[in-house]
Amino acid sequence: MLIGVPKEIKNHEYRIGLTPAGVTELVDHGHQVMIEAGGGAAIGFADEQYSGAGAGDRWWCGGHECGAHGHGPGG
Repeated sequence: MLIGVPKEIKNHEYRIGLTPAGVTELVDHGHQVMIEAGGGAAIGFADEQYSGAGAGDRWWCGGHECGAHGHGPGG
């Protein structure tokens, strides 16, 4: 399954749906995970931590997909 995780858009809201550890768990179970660029920055997680955990580099920019290169099964 492809799982896309956008960053929160509300003012003063900094959460994101997955940490890098959560990405690793999902990828280990055969899923493909995409995290919005900069999504974890406000809580101290860099994009490189997400990609190191197995997230693909499909990022969304203003509601439009900016790139797509997956990692993991089929990616």
